Amino acid sequence: MKNQQHYPRHRAATPFARTALAAALTVAMPILAMQTASAQPALVADPSAANRPGLGVASNGTPIVDINAPNAAGISTNRFLDYNVGSSGLVLNNSVGRTNTQLAGSIDGNAQLGGRSAQVILNQVTGGNASMLAGATEVAGQNARVIVANPNGISVNGASFINANRVSLVAGTVELDQNGGITQFQTKDGHIAIDGDGLDASSQDRLDLVSRTLKVNAAVQAKKLVAVAQEGVAAIEHPNLEIFKASPDSGAVDVAIDVSKLGSMHADSIMMRGASAGVGVNVAGKVEALTGEIKLMSDGKIQVSADGRLAAAGELHADGKLQNAGTIAGSKLTLMKGVANTGTLRADGKILAMADVNNSGSIYGGNGVDIVGNLHQEAPGVVGANGKVSVLGKTTGSGTIDENMTKPPVNLEPPVAETKPPVNPEPPVAETNPPVNPEPPVAETNPPVNPEPPVAETNPPVNPEPPVAETKPPVDPEPPVAETKPPVDPEPPVAETNPPVNPEPPVAETKPPVDPEPPVAETKPQLVVDPNAADRPVVKSAANGTPIVDIAEANSAGISHNRFLDYNVGAAGLVLNNSVAGAHTQLAGDIGGNALLNGRSASIILNQVTGGNASVLAGTTEVAGQSARVIVANPNGISVNGGGFVNANRVSLVAGATEFDGQGNIARFRTDDGRIAIEGAGLDAYGMDQLDLVSRGLKVDGAVHGNKLVAVAQQGTAAIEGVKPQIVSGPANGVTPDVAIDVSESGSLHADAVTLVGTSAKTGVRIAGTVDAPAGSLSLASSGTARIERSGRVQADTLAIQGGLDNDGTVSGNTVDVAGNLGNGGSIRGGDVRLSGDVDNRGEIGGERALEVMGSLNNDGTVRGGDVKVAGNVVNQGSVTSGGALDIMGHLTNNGAASLVDGRDVQVTGDVVNEGTVNGDGALKVNGSLNNDGAVRGGSIKVMGNAVNRGSVTSEGVLGIMGHLTNSGAGSVVDGRDVQVMGNVVNQGAVNSDGTLKFVGSLTNNGTVRGGDVQVTGNTTNNGELRGEHTVFTTGNVTNRGMLHGGNSVFVMGRLYNGLFGVTSSYGKVSSMVRMSGPGRVVSNMARP
Repeated sequence: MKNQQHYPRHRAATPFARTALAAALTVAMPILAMQTASAQPALVADPSAANRPGLGVASNGTPIVDINAPNAAGISTNRFLDYNVGSSGLVLNNSVGRTNTQLAGSIDGNAQLGGRSAQVILNQVTGGNASMLAGATEVAGQNARVIVANPNGISVNGASFINANRVSLVAGTVELDQNGGITQFQTKDGHIAIDGDGLDASSQDRLDLVSRTLKVNAAVQAKKLVAVAQEGVAAIEHPNLEIFKASPDSGAVDVAIDVSKLGSMHADSIMMRGASAGVGVNVAGKVEALTGEIKLMSDGKIQVSADGRLAAAGELHADGKLQNAGTIAGSKLTLMKGVANTGTLRADGKILAMADVNNSGSIYGGNGVDIVGNLHQEAPGVVGANGKVSVLGKTTGSGTIDENMTKPPVNLEPPVAETKPPVNPEPPVAETNPPVNPEPPVAETNPPVNPEPPVAETNPPVNPEPPVAETKPPVDPEPPVAETKPPVDPEPPVAETNPPVNPEPPVAETKPPVDPEPPVAETKPQLVVDPNAADRPVVKSAANGTPIVDIAEANSAGISHNRFLDYNVGAAGLVLNNSVAGAHTQLAGDIGGNALLNGRSASIILNQVTGGNASVLAGTTEVAGQSARVIVANPNGISVNGGGFVNANRVSLVAGATEFDGQGNIARFRTDDGRIAIEGAGLDAYGMDQLDLVSRGLKVDGAVHGNKLVAVAQQGTAAIEGVKPQIVSGPANGVTPDVAIDVSESGSLHADAVTLVGTSAKTGVRIAGTVDAPAGSLSLASSGTARIERSGRVQADTLAIQGGLDNDGTVSGNTVDVAGNLGNGGSIRGGDVRLSGDVDNRGEIGGERALEVMGSLNNDGTVRGGDVKVAGNVVNQGSVTSGGALDIMGHLTNNGAASLVDGRDVQVTGDVVNEGTVNGDGALKVNGSLNNDGAVRGGSIKVMGNAVNRGSVTSEGVLGIMGHLTNSGAGSVVDGRDVQVMGNVVNQGAVNSDGTLKFVGSLTNNGTVRGGDVQVTGNTTNNGELRGEHTVFTTGNVTNRGMLHGGNSVFVMGRLYNGLFGVTSSYGKVSSMVRMSGPGRVVSNMARP
């Protein structure tokens, strides 16, 4: 049940107040009467808001809202107790003066605007009812973005918008920055339901639908559609830099985005993000991108039923486990996670599947099919292509692979399993004819705001038994790597019954090497105290069977040091008793106090393993009593599968030993060969201030959640007690891991701040999954190569990579800083992007505000930014573009006809060799020489050196060449408003100027030279056409064997020689200060045509 707003009881009204109230009612009663008469839904301003919008009614009964004045960011914020739009529509008055509207006719200007129209109209609901949008909303006056934000939910049945450039429906609240601009949307329980007559936003540039859950039972039409369904925050203000942060409770709903059989989405491009542990996106209807791409993101499944259709004219990108029984089609399909297909997958180009594929339907890629994982097929399944079908893993089953298929196969019979009802068979949320005061969607029998009960109602808060628990070996298993690879010591360990825990580095294997089969199968995992320890903890059990450890007394630094031969946490969890007088716990209920504490609780609980077995954490560890930091230190390794913590303020998992200073405080951790593996149900440390993972090698195959995460993988010491980790690598003994920190495709790291430090001679950090710090910082330091695979995704507000990076995945942030060399075949996007080394780019690099490359740039992809600066040389076969200044401080080689260098103002310090296009909308300056076989364009162009042109050099303004010009080739063109060449000119093409054309050196012309006024300081040899529309003036000698013409005059200060076919002419006078000679003709005072 939703919280209702409560207001304080007021005193009796004074006579003055009663008079004011009567006057207000005189104005309000006609409005209320008209609303009642026309069955118009409630529209009630929040009386407690500091600035309230004015409510009125047009003569035809259409409600009018005089919106509030905008803030400095152009946003008009209007607060309502109830906000609904009925069939007669609603007008938001954004006009300073009188204006005409489609819905209400001619209306007066809005005096509340203060003479300035809003750019964004935010309608925020502060009451307790959901909103119903069942008619048109029109912005009167200057067009603006319209936002309806209601945390109680929004129901849509026949909504449309007039004169709005963007529409955002948010079942939540809007968060603003310190300047009053929109930063992000916050959603919790709000639901959006689209029914009946649907939603038409086809006239707007973009439609946003942001909620906890979205149900589409009718048609939605838009140009660009962005739908986000999660609990958490969504920052979607900047295209291609969207940031999503879902809370852990987002998985509680069964379906986040549900497009039913009656529903459909039609737009030029579509992006959907659904957060659910079940189905993030379910499509039983049609979802079509008519001209662009479809991008789907889901924490759970992406499900397309037998009647469902996903079709994109461009690329279709699915980041979620895909279950398809319908039809999915696009120019290219990129499927990031596992695929189970019983329907049709079809691409005009290539299909790329980054994980395992199970197929009993049809898969067709016109330009090939690449499967990075395994392929298993059941008849009548077929994978076909008019090209190569590549499977990186194993191929099993009875299906067909056809590499000579010129067209998609005929659709197979849908499987029997698809006769089941759709995911959400419940009826639509909104009624066909909405009531005057519609009940919020949550009030119906099938509540739309939270259509699925949260997980917590059916599962207890204690971490569930991880899925591997029933099949895994006992606590001290035979390590799997020992069966196929020798241990670290080449001599067989005859005396040992178990080989070393981690004989091989974790990354070299398909499965993580640190006890990849977690020993959680036993009913009671081993928890054995070291009998040789001076101060021993006491292990006992609660009434419900949960193990309890009465920890040892804390030292003067507040550290309780507990030593174990074996330390494991099973599905039932573990309680560390830090309570002096007894406490109530989530796991064990009420427990007694710990007498070993001697009346003083510990601030740090250190559990150090002194035995020879690795630890397994497969359940929740709870600190009873006073909150404390929990450290598990095991030099043999730690495996985590469903680990969690309660009432711990910090957690440190250390595959090594703990070292202390002279006062008994923790000084550092030392690691040798111990590994940490996180699998299956992962590790949840979200409630703690910090999570530390310290090891020789870290393998992440599950999800890790925390507030602040510090992961260090190296051999040596790590002092991480301060703000900045101090890492000292030791000698590389034993087997050095190929990868120090390895986040696999099924692994992920989610925190507000992430620090990764990996040391390896090969790869320090490898990311094939997700590393996400959307609201904070991410620091990545690698002594070897840092690599992000094609399936990898790294996102942070501030992202700093200390060292080189090899990226084939997606990297995004507000600021992105790579300190070393970059090899990029993926996507790197940020507000400000700084790349301190050399860059080899085959993908996409974008800095919305600024992009700076401190080394050289070799580009075969796309590089763009607000301002772009490259300190070294640029070799470009792709595109380098800037919305502002583009500054290349080295040489530019622009190879290939399709290559592009473009900016507002472009400056190249060195030489330019161009086969493509170099364009400066403002000014283009080359401080070196220019060798051009392509197109060079600018508002103005200045070349400080020599220019050799076999293409076109065109300036809308001044074109200046400080050196010599060789314009060779019949098609070569040099053109400008005013053209000046300070050196000699040899021309076989065309040199044109609308104004002054000035050559300070000599001119040899075998082509065409034309200008308004033509001046040549040196000698002139003309075998082509030399024409001045006004005058031709030369200070040297002229030899003319072609046509030389000056409109008003031709004046030669030297000798004029006309060859046999030479003609020198003017409508005015042709003169020479020395003499004119030769067999050619000289014609003065020609008759004008």
